[in-house]
Amino acid sequence: MQAPDRSGFPVNALLVPYLLAAIRMVESGAARPEDIDSGLELGCAHPMGPLRLLDLIGLNRRRPSRTRSTTSSRSPCTRSPAEPARMVVAGHLGRKSGRGVYGYEA
Repeated sequence: MQAPDRSGFPVNALLVPYLLAAIRMVESGAARPEDIDSGLELGCAHPMGPLRLLDLIGLNRRRPSRTRSTTSSRSPCTRSPAEPARMVVAGHLGRKSGRGVYGYEA
């Protein structure tokens, strides 16, 4: 696949706003993580919802690429939600730490 020179890969350009929108929905109280993930898994046939995907990727892995993509874009879709930064500081990195958006048994 060829793509024009731009900041970020085409897939990430689509994925990042999707992940950030899911986090913003939880932060605003519009939906619970379970409802967002179940809705996209059942309603859109996604193998996992965006919040489970964030936990799998690791919340700390999401921050550096988010910083690069938001500095090169003025899109409101890439506005940074505050919760992931708080979770990373608290050590809640996702599946690998046993706690992220969801809790995981060791």
